[in-house]
Amino acid sequence: MKVDDSLHLFTSIFVCLIVAITVSSSVSYNLIDNNAFSIGRYGITYDSLETISKDDALSVVAIGSSMLYKAVNGTCLRESSSVENTMFYNLALTGSRSYNDMMKIPRIINSEIDLVMIEVGVNLLFKMEDKSSEYLEMRFTIDTMLQSDADVEEWVDVVLPFHKKWLNLNEFERIQARQLYTLDGAELILEKLVGSEERDVLYYRKVPEVNTQEWIDYLQEPNWPVSRLDGMTEIERIKYYDNEMPKSKWYRPFPNGTANHAALHYEISELTNAGIKVILVGLPHHPEVFQYLDAGQWDGYNQTIQELSETYDVDFVEYTFSEGWKDEHFSDRNHLDKEGRIEFCERMTPILNAALEG
Repeated sequence: MKVDDSLHLFTSIFVCLIVAITVSSSVSYNLIDNNAFSIGRYGITYDSLETISKDDALSVVAIGSSMLYKAVNGTCLRESSSVENTMFYNLALTGSRSYNDMMKIPRIINSEIDLVMIEVGVNLLFKMEDKSSEYLEMRFTIDTMLQSDADVEEWVDVVLPFHKKWLNLNEFERIQARQLYTLDGAELILEKLVGSEERDVLYYRKVPEVNTQEWIDYLQEPNWPVSRLDGMTEIERIKYYDNEMPKSKWYRPFPNGTANHAALHYEISELTNAGIKVILVGLPHHPEVFQYLDAGQWDGYNQTIQELSETYDVDFVEYTFSEGWKDEHFSDRNHLDKEGRIEFCERMTPILNAALEG
């Protein structure tokens, strides 16, 4: 038998043993960090909430898409806050929306969270269609395979019929999904450890080991990629503006009636009914974007916010149309960079202080 064949057999057997004895998410999220999913961050939700539930502090959690992910520096918010013994956690995920995030609401409610920041954006209020989506399949599969029976609540009713095939709603289905979705990833990890395969892993995509100090730091201040705009020459920047800024004109948010709206209503009603404070956050876009928009193009976003604010006892922070956001604050057309996170921190701190003290 060849050395490579022996190694592959060894790793396969070892992986089978791991899968056979592993049912906890604290191991599964590491196994998800493979070539199929590429970013282990998608598996951190339930481990992170377990950690947060034990922090013996006032806990603020941010959930949303990459725009919120690149806006929230929990370390800055903690150091700037006037409210003693408060921790701020960034649990936002690239590509996420309330239609995905609603699955974690039951666990948030049971995790001693005091305040939740929920992103509401012009890019998130769209109609879900009956078509194949690798991203949705990944999210529904990963989240539900790491859940327990206690996490299966009314959010299931919001999931559209053609997406329910990706849900794992009982322990048998969850075990099956963990076996299918972690086997290949575990082999890659083990082969890397013994030197048979090298993989390029971007630093910002790495997830620290659970319950280490690095893990706790990561939940407050994840590793962000460098700014795209900062590294450009003037000519490159002009070309980028011409090619990329017009893409925001494709955001045409619905005022109501979509599954994303239903998910928002579910999130807010469940959290507020549980006594958890909610702040809705609309994030800024690069100032060059607005010249490409039609008049009233983002009114559906404003109408959504108005309805949510009138229906629920929530605060709303509007940065999408607010002034003072400059080129230096952005990594690209709709994500903040280091300077932008500082600006966001300075603007959000007094709002969060007031909410926590109220």
